[in-house]
Amino acid sequence: MAQIHKTFVFFIFFVLLAACSSSGRDRRPSQMNFQGGQVLKPGGLLFTGFDANNDYKVSREEFNSGIDLAFARADVDGSGQLSLYEYQDWAGLALGSKTALPAWIGMDRNGDNSIDQTEFRGEFTRLAEEYGLSSADGFVLAALTRDMGEVMADRMSNRPSMGRGRMPGGRTGGGRRR
Repeated sequence: MAQIHKTFVFFIFFVLLAACSSSGRDRRPSQMNFQGGQVLKPGGLLFTGFDANNDYKVSREEFNSGIDLAFARADVDGSGQLSLYEYQDWAGLALGSKTALPAWIGMDRNGDNSIDQTEFRGEFTRLAEEYGLSSADGFVLAALTRDMGEVMADRMSNRPSMGRGRMPGGRTGGGRRR
């Protein structure tokens, strides 16, 4: 009787081990079914605040006044230039994260380690025009969202293939060992 019990326990153990090892973690992005809602595109949180008349659209006029006000609020010391710290503090409030896109380094077009109003306006105008600001009516707020499944599939397809279950870094270090 004890022998049957041990055999049964080992059988269950190996079945569970096999089930865990085939959990699907290493599936390719094309095989994955990402579920989820919508995420905001870069600048989306800021742009929703520009809708002054609550019609769920941002017109050119609303954008212009909103971007001027945003720069003024970010420029805490009133110098007409945003330092890295001013931009990060502002981005944490207005964009939802100090590291949200657009990134400070990408906005500093002339490389002087500060962002002036022209650089600030230029980058956010470029984003707004991608979302439809150039049209006669501006853009609808729904244009500021993107499907979470698309975002995750893009991220997964842009990852370097390291082989099945292998962490980056190899023997020389860099990656976490299992």
